[in-house]
Amino acid sequence: MGTRINAIDAQQVLVDAKTGVPRVRSGIIARPRLTSLLAAGVDLPLIVVSAPVGYGKTTLLVDWLQHDDRAVAWVSLDRTDDDVATLMASIITGVRRVRELDTAISRELASPGVSLLGRVVPGLAASIGEVDEPLVVVLDHFDEIRSRDCRDAVDLLLDLLPAHVQLVVSSRREVWLAGGRRRVRGEVLEIGATDLVFDTAEAAELLELQGMEPSPERVRRLLERTEGWPAGLALLALTHGSNAAMAGTSIAPSSPDRAVAEFIRSEVLDGLPPEIDRFLHQTAILDVLSPPLCDAVLDSTQSAAVLETLMRAGLFLTPLDGGGWYRYHPLFRTVLLDEASRAEPDTVRDLHLRAARWWASAGSVEHTIEHARACGDLTIAVDLIVNEISRAYNDGRLSAVRRWLDQLGEETIERNPELAGLVGWLEALTGNAVEAQRWADRIEHLTPEGEDESFVSSRAALRAFLCAHGIEQMEADARSVVTNEPVWGPWRPASLGFLAVARWLRGDDDEAFALFSESLEVTTATDGFDDPEARFLAYRAVLSMDRGDWANAARDLELAVSVVDGAHLFEYAVNSIVEAARARLLLHLNETETARASLFRAMRLRTAVTWVNPWAAVWLRLELADAHLALADPGAARTLLQEVEGVLYRRPKLGRLVARADALRQTLSEWPADLHGTALSTAELRLLPYLQTHLSLKEIGERLFVSRNTVSTQTNSIYRKLAVSGRSEAVDRARELGLLAPSVLG
Repeated sequence: MGTRINAIDAQQVLVDAKTGVPRVRSGIIARPRLTSLLAAGVDLPLIVVSAPVGYGKTTLLVDWLQHDDRAVAWVSLDRTDDDVATLMASIITGVRRVRELDTAISRELASPGVSLLGRVVPGLAASIGEVDEPLVVVLDHFDEIRSRDCRDAVDLLLDLLPAHVQLVVSSRREVWLAGGRRRVRGEVLEIGATDLVFDTAEAAELLELQGMEPSPERVRRLLERTEGWPAGLALLALTHGSNAAMAGTSIAPSSPDRAVAEFIRSEVLDGLPPEIDRFLHQTAILDVLSPPLCDAVLDSTQSAAVLETLMRAGLFLTPLDGGGWYRYHPLFRTVLLDEASRAEPDTVRDLHLRAARWWASAGSVEHTIEHARACGDLTIAVDLIVNEISRAYNDGRLSAVRRWLDQLGEETIERNPELAGLVGWLEALTGNAVEAQRWADRIEHLTPEGEDESFVSSRAALRAFLCAHGIEQMEADARSVVTNEPVWGPWRPASLGFLAVARWLRGDDDEAFALFSESLEVTTATDGFDDPEARFLAYRAVLSMDRGDWANAARDLELAVSVVDGAHLFEYAVNSIVEAARARLLLHLNETETARASLFRAMRLRTAVTWVNPWAAVWLRLELADAHLALADPGAARTLLQEVEGVLYRRPKLGRLVARADALRQTLSEWPADLHGTALSTAELRLLPYLQTHLSLKEIGERLFVSRNTVSTQTNSIYRKLAVSGRSEAVDRARELGLLAPSVLG
């Protein structure tokens, strides 16, 4: 039990370490020539500090900001942040430690399919700018950001941040943010490796701190050997200036990696007590360390004492917090891990297995997968993901789930039918039609060990949701789950709703109404791996409106809106269904402007309801088309009919929806053909967020995998529908309509 408690605490420690200003050891070398340069750049929107490992970038920034009066939001990036949703979540968490942010930003970010460029990035910039007080946002280890989507998001965020917010980035590589237009405009301060090398005075101060006489000759030899590289100077200082160390080969940035590694081995590690040496090499598998974690990995009870000894010795151990968590310097850890892996590969695998088990007890999927892969046993990680995946989806951590699955690989997923079934649901609920169908086909041929009724029900419920073989098969699949799943079974509530839809589409409104009601009696807002309550409340409301029972429809929609609000489903696909039904009710009540607002929200969100869920996609668009016709906008209705026809081409057996589509087509034929609508197509909605950026049409096309000509055509169509003549006007109009999040600069 104690291990579990300590492991859970570790999660908060890691969050705090990631989004807190790092601690630096006392007695660092003051560098006024650099801090004064940084201070002179406080009015610039961007500061970039870039140099390879070991140049003291983080230490310099911490020292500077300790003497700066502005609030500091610090984010230490890692490899998981090279995903735009994860990156935005990290920045939001960091800023929230020092400044209150609108909670809607996190809710939108947590929504599958949300436009990060269109909603989250401008919303974050606007929320940060609401407080008119200076703020510094530091993104440390910016070299971890490599994906094009992340680059676009940070670039746009920097463009939208108000003047009193400064972005500071630290990187081991050249930073693309500093190039081009920002450099030409003088909007960036850049500090590089040549600025960060130690000069004579700084090297002399380092020797003094180590208790050595800073004679001119010793300083000269020190700088000559290291080329002023701070990490090399620190390594030499650990030897206390021994003649052998000072006379050895160069340990400068230009030195081969093996030369630096050999110096660490011969001058730092050699001579350490055997128990300390073994501790260092065996705990090098851990990216973070604590006494309980080290004890579990080493099967020891002495880790706390050893870590204290290492801290006193200054052996490249950095404290992460005040609660006993540490991290090795990356240069030092690399050497240790390389030696351990070559000398004792079997022992290293065993150590990784123990670490995987410890992190699994913490519920940390990322760390569990890392160590499980290293030891060659992914079973621990698979079991943990099966338990966590639906919760993570419902919490909006979709990008994290996809990262977990990518790390496992498809072969590992297929070996676990239960996980494979959940992956199929994940793809279906996020609108990835091709992937959902691919996984649905795969799990049809998977056989779980033993009698896994939950897997069988999950598979049948997914078939009903996808409705790939028509309404009759959908009804059979849903009924099999309802019949065989226990009353408390996780797939029964949703399957009752699917059965209701099947009966509805076959013309049996009474049974459909009763089944929707039964489903709603046993479901919750996020029951299992779906969000059925709001969905089925909206459908039952539509049935009531079809019957002319507007009062009951209003009650159901009020409940549906409450569910969406309480479960933070604003940007989920299900809310498009709720808003479409609500628009119909409001139009009936002659509340036209409020109806338009619901209609705009439903139109924006409809892109997440694809042919992967054909009955929902067609019904939604038919409802929206009727609403647009009620507002005398046949052009929008025609756009929606085209989308309906695309779904019916793939899934033609959708019961009464087919006849309803035919009726819409006939109605539209009676409207003038030259009336253009204002509704943006799904392709235009995908393009719209990029109009906020400085990307060219060609560059936008590369991101959307279409030609420049296609982007040009869609852009001109957006201008026409929004009644504007240019890019900035289109962005402003889209923000007014709620198609893009408002910006503090807009």
